[in-house]
Amino acid sequence: MSRIVTFLVPDNQILLAALGRMAIRHSHLDYVLRMTIKTLTGKTVTEGLAVTKLTQNWRLRRQIDDVATKRFGESSAVLHQLRQLLERARVATTRRNEMLHELWAQELDGGQFLIGDDKPPRPLPTVDEVDALTDEINTVLTALNSGRLDRTGFLLVALKVRSTNCERCRECLLGVSSSLPGLAIRRASGLRKQGVKWGAGPSIIAPCVHS
Repeated sequence: MSRIVTFLVPDNQILLAALGRMAIRHSHLDYVLRMTIKTLTGKTVTEGLAVTKLTQNWRLRRQIDDVATKRFGESSAVLHQLRQLLERARVATTRRNEMLHELWAQELDGGQFLIGDDKPPRPLPTVDEVDALTDEINTVLTALNSGRLDRTGFLLVALKVRSTNCERCRECLLGVSSSLPGLAIRRASGLRKQGVKWGAGPSIIAPCVHS
């Protein structure tokens, strides 16, 4: 027997406000993904926004992965760290889409639920669930933004490297992890003392410091 439902906009103003905050925070994630492509490709902000205009979230993540793989190599620690963040972004976006794009419905007898295209009806999200998702989205976008903008950010440091003849030098500069955020900068400081320029440009050419 088919159930008869009507469209639902909840009366719970706290829930509606939480959903609004989550939607805004997700728009910030979209922007940071676009700026991550800009950073990886060396474009200006204007150029980065132009080439990513109207690009869907999943495609942004794929483009970031493709560009980063070419720049850093499949086995690099930088790519591994970036992919972890992209996976968290994917999961968060999937959950966001479920909350916002599935049908909010109400039965004639008062039951309220979400209806997905290929899922059974399920309860509406709670305020705590929405807030937890908002926090996760913010954590991911902050990590991505810090990675490309902070002085010790894992992406910014990695992009300073263009070429070196010593694999150990490359490991020093690209082996950045969340547990050792200052490693590459400390190595770079050692290079600078030897006369190697560490400027504002996209890369440096570093001589071997291990031989």
